[in-house]
Amino acid sequence: MGDPKVMPFGKNLRSSFLFTCSLELLGGRWALVVLRDVLLGQRRSFPEVAADEDIATNTLTDRLEQLIEVRMLECRRDLCDGRSRGYVPTDSGLELIPVLVDWE
Repeated sequence: MGDPKVMPFGKNLRSSFLFTCSLELLGGRWALVVLRDVLLGQRRSFPEVAADEDIATNTLTDRLEQLIEVRMLECRRDLCDGRSRGYVPTDSGLELIPVLVDWE
């Protein structure tokens, strides 16, 4: 298979296949579910993302952090309530909408 590929964000990838690399960067199945919920379901807060999925809070936290690290999502403070945070897609995250729509 060769040497691992070194990608942005300090990730060492085991594969050169685009799909496999994407899953490694995004964190697998739950990351895609979270992205789908944020991009297509208009869920922005942690409780909104967690509400309809049977995902452990620690797993959700990990996936949100990974998606922020690979610049698919940004975490922003709510302008009306500075204590609340919301997750919004970056331009890179928005580019995944056609892929996620095809999987629906």
